[in-house]
Amino acid sequence: TFNDYELLRFEQPTSNSFPFIGSNHNGGHLFFDNNGLLMIAIGDGGDANDTGNGHSPIGNGADPTNILGTLIRIDPDGNNSSNGKYGIPIDNPFYGHETYLEEIYAYGFRNPWTFTQDPFTNVIYSSDSGQNTIQEVNRVLPGKNYGWRAKEGSFLFDPISGNIGSLTNAPSIGNIEDPIVEYDHDQGYANIIGGHVYRGSLIPKLVGSYICGDYGPFQPPGELFYVENLDTEPKLKRFQIGITDRELLSDVRAFSVDSDGEIYFVGNSNNQSSLYKIVPIANLTMVISEDVSLNIIGDEGSQITLQKSNDIDFSNPDEINVIDGELIKHYPLEGKNFFRILAE
Repeated sequence: TFNDYELLRFEQPTSNSFPFIGSNHNGGHLFFDNNGLLMIAIGDGGDANDTGNGHSPIGNGADPTNILGTLIRIDPDGNNSSNGKYGIPIDNPFYGHETYLEEIYAYGFRNPWTFTQDPFTNVIYSSDSGQNTIQEVNRVLPGKNYGWRAKEGSFLFDPISGNIGSLTNAPSIGNIEDPIVEYDHDQGYANIIGGHVYRGSLIPKLVGSYICGDYGPFQPPGELFYVENLDTEPKLKRFQIGITDRELLSDVRAFSVDSDGEIYFVGNSNNQSSLYKIVPIANLTMVISEDVSLNIIGDEGSQITLQKSNDIDFSNPDEINVIDGELIKHYPLEGKNFFRILAE
């Protein structure tokens, strides 16, 4: 059995620009952080330019007295909130503040609807959907302002024109945390979809990188990205899909991660939704019992070859091609064999 009760309710403004959908920039992603506290992403209230119905004069994103455009952190088991139905952690950055909302962990977002926490470092990363030009990934730190609507990404934003780079002689804006990486729409990109820091084992070179993607134009395909060097000089790179670098079969709508740290995404193509797992071009697993059992899985668009050798330098290996992306082989345990797989 379980009990269902309401913790928190706030008003989402009705959009003037998009009355046919009612509201937008709803945020909505929830997860429990590594301390068991509930974190919730909340958009800026929608419409355009962080203006209009239900928006603060300075924009909801820039206003920490307003819950919209924020990432909040609460304790579902506590009761020190104003309604007594949840708790506010005492280490929240604005705990005890006279005017700012104590629930807020960070603010200045447009629509941070996908975010995650690295289980290894405890660092929180969030994508933030830009308006017309810039998509961004942020390292989320407590109490920081991430710029919207004064900025779109690292660029000054004009809420009257809705454009970046149209302000001249603008005053310096302090206390704003710029994204760790950003990209624009020039290559047909549309909207960033946040993912997870990779802590799996199938693709060792990606360990510690932040995997994310772009929804893509309103017709597939989408795009897969990863951000490497998160702790030093973050750099956004796109995935190569297969040996020939083909396009994805779908757009990219959401990411998830399993208990082994492997990454999945969902996408839609031809009105059919599918779940995809991100795997290496070729992968070999080995189980040793009464014999040596090898399972080789390879990208179907590539030639995958299993090499077996009695010598670790593979100067004269036996070779077997993998057909249709998968091969299972068994060898006697007493043989002193070495194995590797190649993708071409």
